[in-house]
Amino acid sequence: MKTKIFALLLAAVILLSACVSGGGEESSTPDNSVPPVENSAPVGENSTPAENSNPAENSNPAETSTPAGETSNPAETSKPEESKPEESKPEESKPQEESRPENNSGIYSGQSMDTHGMDRKELEDFLEDSLFVGDSVTDGFKLYVNNYGNMPYVNFFSAASYGYINACKDKATSSLHPKIGGERKYIWEAVEYYEAKRVFINFGLNDFGYITDTKLVECMDTICNNIKEVSPETEIVFLSCGFFTKSARDQGKGVDNDRVRNKNEVVLNYCDENGYDFIDVSWVYADANGYLKSEYSYDNYCHMKYDKYDFWEEILMAYAADKLLNQYENIDTMLK
Repeated sequence: MKTKIFALLLAAVILLSACVSGGGEESSTPDNSVPPVENSAPVGENSTPAENSNPAENSNPAETSTPAGETSNPAETSKPEESKPEESKPEESKPQEESRPENNSGIYSGQSMDTHGMDRKELEDFLEDSLFVGDSVTDGFKLYVNNYGNMPYVNFFSAASYGYINACKDKATSSLHPKIGGERKYIWEAVEYYEAKRVFINFGLNDFGYITDTKLVECMDTICNNIKEVSPETEIVFLSCGFFTKSARDQGKGVDNDRVRNKNEVVLNYCDENGYDFIDVSWVYADANGYLKSEYSYDNYCHMKYDKYDFWEEILMAYAADKLLNQYENIDTMLK
């Protein structure tokens, strides 16, 4: 009997021990034991599930992957088509006026320097067999051509102190008509001799200080009428007269750029009225007050350094382009 009671008590003890052990295991883990990975960010810093579930909505580099300040224009980074190489080339996006010489800070008449992307050889062919007539300033252009060889296909008929009045005087031993083959010639004889397709006339430096408008027109008539008589097909083009430096005026040499501008206007009007082309090669060398820039002049007076005639060349090439495109027009005025 005692044995049965002992066995029953032992069984009860074993059953009770099992129940106590099971209850302790269920209460050994705290209620807030969320896995550490899911609980690593404070409340409010985690995106909502909807925001995190769509990678495409959070893939903007400008907003998530690049430090602030490095992509100030998201359109440039997120739209490759807006930064195509051909659209980012500075030379293609510059307005036409920025194609002028870098140091041209002065007044500009509007004379074109745009060759419209035309082939250089085509422009040279147009200017081939041209004759440049003028004074010592034109002599400077001849030095430029001879030293740089950029336009060896043109001819020159020029001399120091030559001008409208001297060109119309009778030939004499003491006259200023340039020589061809040892003999002094008139402009129209030079045109015939060189079989010039066009003649560029650059006078005024030795005339404009005293010539009247009436006398100036009379001289232009004489020159043009005689050229047309000996060579009707030759095109006649007038170039503007250049200016004097401020130093020349301050030295009391009697120069007057306002008078030069007024006489240039007379020549321009004459060209408009008679169907001749007029090219302004002067303003590109002028400062804001209309003086010849001293850095362009070798004598700080009126004569330019010959290496500065590259501006002449640019303007002449642009003139050739416009003529080939049948769109050349004389500028409106020289009085700016």
